Amino acid sequence: MLNRHAGVWSLPALLSLIACPALAAAAPPADAGPARTAPPSWCPPGGALAAGRLPASVPLASCDLRGRTVQGPGGLAVTVPDGTAAVTAESLRTDGADVLRVAVDVPAGRVRIERTAPPPPGTAAEPGAPGLTDASPTPDATDGPPATDPEDEPTAAGPDPDDDESGESGDEPEGTGSEVKGQPAAVRACRDRTWRASTSAWTRGRTIFWRYYGGASIEGGISAGDAEQAVRSGVAAAVGARTDCTRTGHFSPRPNIRQHYLGRTARKPGIGRRGGCKQPDGTNSFGWLSLGGLPSSTLAMTCTWQGWRNTVEADVALQSDDKAWWSPAGGEDRAAGGCPAGHYLPAAIVAHETLHVLGLDHVKGARHANLTMTPVAAPCDDRMATLGRGDYRGLIALYGPRR
Repeated sequence: MLNRHAGVWSLPALLSLIACPALAAAAPPADAGPARTAPPSWCPPGGALAAGRLPASVPLASCDLRGRTVQGPGGLAVTVPDGTAAVTAESLRTDGADVLRVAVDVPAGRVRIERTAPPPPGTAAEPGAPGLTDASPTPDATDGPPATDPEDEPTAAGPDPDDDESGESGDEPEGTGSEVKGQPAAVRACRDRTWRASTSAWTRGRTIFWRYYGGASIEGGISAGDAEQAVRSGVAAAVGARTDCTRTGHFSPRPNIRQHYLGRTARKPGIGRRGGCKQPDGTNSFGWLSLGGLPSSTLAMTCTWQGWRNTVEADVALQSDDKAWWSPAGGEDRAAGGCPAGHYLPAAIVAHETLHVLGLDHVKGARHANLTMTPVAAPCDDRMATLGRGDYRGLIALYGPRR
């Protein structure tokens, strides 16, 4: 009899294999690994992926989104980072706002996707919607790389419009509320304490270095110089906590974050014509772009890039096409009195977008229409140009007081 243990098979074992050859064919090779499962139906192998068809949390093992494009509401799109990082795309429109956030957590093996869009026409967000609180969660803003700018070109800046550090808070004036038919009256900006944090902020005490891109042709008759100054004024209003609520013209103490204008740049904001956030390039670029691929109601778009903990770069683009822009000589932030009908004020829109850059999110609902972070802008509406109480409280929660 043949001995199986000596390296040869016994006669009965050989006869059994001959009688049932399927057993031999079914035996897997010794080095075969586990069978691979097909990707989910919502994860095709190529092309862009619609955020609305993806789960809010995508396991990398099931669908590795890194390097792929995710498209969100209102034409927004982002390229999913390769490492642990996040990208946020936000657009402000005349009829609402859209947000798309994609965050990669490599240690957890997941990609998290968040998208928000305005309610359908004819409906209104409830003033008591979740997230509209006096004490929204504060992201960790104590670590992260410096906000560097690699460009080495001469500075074209004049005096910083936010160089006044003096003054204390005064009494709150009465202000003026607003009311929309069928909706609750808006709380006065000086008394509305509501704010909402985004998912990332800059490191506390950081100076954000930024540049201005004015290469696009701007509609509406605004001069190149006034357009540049209006953008500077909007950034300074947000970072410097400008307000109509105090006698000094700004809240005090100011938040512990600063901005420094480095002049003009030839680098466009990293935002595509169709609303995609490109890869970061090391320059915080604010300015004008043709955003013709987005809905015609789009006024502006912001992209922010977050590292392990904090925001590391941000770009802001105002819509240069199909929107009429106007600003008084010198680009002052408060100008509604002389604004031609149908024109928008860039300083007000930039103040709103800069608060996104700083880490604040929209506060929805008609009651909050007087805050800078309201998600709706109207022609000649300058309410966004200066901060309300809630906008300021949000910045102080994120950055603490400036000393």
